[in-house]
Amino acid sequence: GATFTYYLAEGLQGSKDERREAEKELEKQNEDVTMTAWDTVLREDREDAPAALFTVRNSRGEIVRQIQAPAEAGFHRAAWDLRYPALRPWTPDEDEDYCGSGGVLTAPGRFTVSMQLRVDGRLQDIGQSQSFDVVSIRETPTFEGSTQPQRIIFESQLGELSRASAGTVASVDEIVTELDAVKATLERALTDGSLYEMAVSIQQRLTIARDRIAGNEKQDMFHEWPEPTVRQRLWHARYSPVSQAHGPTPAQRESLRIARAQYDSVIADLTQIVDVDYAGLKEAMDTARVPWTPGRGIQD
Repeated sequence: GATFTYYLAEGLQGSKDERREAEKELEKQNEDVTMTAWDTVLREDREDAPAALFTVRNSRGEIVRQIQAPAEAGFHRAAWDLRYPALRPWTPDEDEDYCGSGGVLTAPGRFTVSMQLRVDGRLQDIGQSQSFDVVSIRETPTFEGSTQPQRIIFESQLGELSRASAGTVASVDEIVTELDAVKATLERALTDGSLYEMAVSIQQRLTIARDRIAGNEKQDMFHEWPEPTVRQRLWHARYSPVSQAHGPTPAQRESLRIARAQYDSVIADLTQIVDVDYAGLKEAMDTARVPWTPGRGIQD
């Protein structure tokens, strides 16, 4: 990997830190400290934490990676693992260091890195940049008939489909949970059973579509699948790109092709279920003045 070493003579401070520094000077001189206005206190609470930001670009000037680093005074190091950022969906326990970034390994070449300071979300360019070379330790870094750019294209397509499918599963899981709330609310609403029946049908169809992407827990337990899932296809296509840079085999390319077609089929089903059927159910609940449930808009 690459390591960027930097030194900050003074740490970056937010407005609250600056205010407190001024107040401490008054306290040292035994002078009164004026009560801070509530507008100022609330604005300080909303303020984004300061940070240093390193931007890595390839020889074509395209951004390859952005790395957030500490902004305190002193010497620091920021590491780049020579990969593009991972495309996995965000999770509440997000940990960038877990098993590495998981992104696509870049091709050898010349790169530049520039440093900026970010204060309350705004970037300040300090005019510092460096160039460096990334070289391969292998004499034949790809399979015969392939190239490093072709490997990156394949792994990028694979990563993008993995990102999309994981995001789809997370979104479907949220809607399934929303429908649990819908059913519980409809049980005490002054409506007939037709809306509840619609909610059950939509939830069941969503679960079927989700299982085609990620699999069913009970079937996984017994290793019984009517067909390989999108996730299983992608696992085969991805097998070991994190630890090697030789590119995909023909079988892995075929797995990606099948996964793409299967995912597109699922998305077509989900578009009907979510954008038409579930949207219609929510509209019907609004019309019937059913109490608010997650996933519905601002109530009037």
